[in-house]
Amino acid sequence: MSVNMTTLVEDVETDAQRIAIAAEGTLEMQGILFSPPRSPHEIDSLLQSVESAIAAV
Repeated sequence: MSVNMTTLVEDVETDAQRIAIAAEGTLEMQGILFSPPRSPHEIDSLLQSVESAIAAV
């Protein structure tokens, strides 16, 4: 039985963890494997870059 919920796994640090989690069927993950921690300033700059790229399309 499915309840149509998305599961997010946090703190994925290694490729072995990613592979094991994906093998269980969870594809939503976050952690240092994907991106190191970012400061609020870095996040703001990243979002502004994305918004500029979208506006240019």
